[in-house]
Formats: sequence, structure tokens, C-alpha cells
Amino acid sequence: MLQVTWFKCGGVSVGLSWAHILGDIASASTFMNTWAHIMSGHVPKESIHITSPIRPYNFSNVIATKPFSVKELNPPVENNWSLPTNNNGQNMRTRCFKVSAKQLNLLMSNTCGKKATNFSRFEIISSVIWKSLSQLRKNSLSSKVVTICWYQNPSGDSNDQVIPNNKSMVLSTVERDSEVNNVSELAFLISDRKIVENEAINNEEMIGKMDFLVYGANLTFVNLEDVEIYEFEMKGKRPVFANFSIEGVGKEGLVLVQTKGPKNGNKEDDINGRIVTVVLPEDELAHLENELKTNWNIA
Repeated sequence: MLQVTWFKCGGVSVGLSWAHILGDIASASTFMNTWAHIMSGHVPKESIHITSPIRPYNFSNVIATKPFSVKELNPPVENNWSLPTNNNGQNMRTRCFKVSAKQLNLLMSNTCGKKATNFSRFEIISSVIWKSLSQLRKNSLSSKVVTICWYQNPSGDSNDQVIPNNKSMVLSTVERDSEVNNVSELAFLISDRKIVENEAINNEEMIGKMDFLVYGANLTFVNLEDVEIYEFEMKGKRPVFANFSIEGVGKEGLVLVQTKGPKNGNKEDDINGRIVTVVLPEDELAHLENELKTNWNIA
């Protein structure tokens, strides 16, 4: 469903609600951007095509034989694409944090020092949140294993009309030892010790297991830094704010990390700032809010 709201002040809000097995953010962004171009009279010269599933073997990461990033649903949801919302009694809440470039630079330097240049902003933010929630969850399995999702661009394809989609999403897991709880150490694990699980998940599907929970099966971090969120244009204007929310998240929680503005913009905050959308059980979200505000002045 597409909803356009015009305000008396002249502003416009454009919202897209869609049902998708995996909440495919990249495809949704491409759809919105392409729709806006078509509405402006700029019809693509070539048909848009979807990439083939990517085999993520060009990474230095280990390839898994059994997937731990997903949880099989029983009973299966089949075509309903709707998950139970109680999450074993957990009351899930969503919170959006706007992290300025200045705040993020301070966060990176204070947690990793000179090592910060070795890691992306996504990796630092994910590590800070992972550490915070690990302290709350103690040494439970849910504090040791997290899922990392990111989009891999099709290699060797320069066609701008290719749609990034969930076939180009790479699912991986990272596991830490009990004694590892330093932000720079966690960032290193996320950067260099991911275990890619795409092939293992495909194998599960081939033997008849079809319905899985991804977002929230483990604490899940989704890297949206390379997704073209701000390319939507209407009457020559582009968004001043864009964001995503996902329903049906499992009780372990979800973290989405995206840029605050266009990657090719001229404002440092747009390029180097981040919007972090978190879905967590109510008590854990309150803990994280307090940690970020107390330690990093992020509210």
C-alpha cells in the first residue's frame, strides 16, 4: 500500500507498507525510487531485472554447513506472512535513535581509539549495542551469537537497473567467547569472523523446510549503509528524513543501521551520521536507552 499525505505547510509524507517474506528493504527502496522517476516522466529505457541469487564465496569468512541465523517456525505461517506477536510474552517496542556525525566520531574514538579506522560505522554501532545487551542477558546463548545481514552488490554488473533484493542479502552469524566484551574486539569479530549461512539455508529449503524466522531469531543487525534510501525524488525535492520499521520481529531483537541522509550529499551529518532503528523487548529497550543516553548522550 502506498500512502501520500500532503500537509498545509507544503510538506509531503510518502509511506509504503508491504508484505514480504523477509521485509526486503533494498527492493522496497528501489521500487520507491523507480516509481518516483516514472511519475516524473522518466521511464527506464531498459526493463528492470532481478539479480540471480548470489553465492557469497568471495568473502574471507567461513561458510556454514548448518544455519544458526534462522529459526524454523512451527506451525508454519505458509502464505499468511504473519508471525505471532506475543513472542512468549515479550512486549516488543521500536525506537529510532538519530546519531550525529559528531556523536559517532566520539563513540568510535572512545571505544576503539586508533583501531576505529579499521571498522565501519555499522560495525562500531552494532558492537556497542551488542555489548550493552550482553551485559543485560549475562552469558546466555542469546548474548553470544548474533546475526549480521548486509547486501552484496552484484559483481561485474554495471547496469544501474539491477534491483538489489533479498537474493543479494548475505546472512551470517558471529559468535563471541564469554570473556570477549570489548567494543573493538566485538567489532573485529563482526568485521572478520562472520560465518556466511546462505548456502546452508538454501539446503534447508531443499529438504522441505520453508518457513523460517530471520529477524529476531538471534539479535539481528542489518547493514543498510549502502542501500539507496534517499534517491526518491518528487517535484525536484528529495527526502529530509527516511526510515524503516519491521513488524513480526522475534524476541531476540533487531537493529537497522542506515545513513542519516544522501551518501553523496554535502552535509557531514548526512554522510557520516546514522539512524539506528531498534526493535527489542520493552525492558531491554529501556536498558539500552539508558546506556546510550548516560554514556554517549544519544537519545
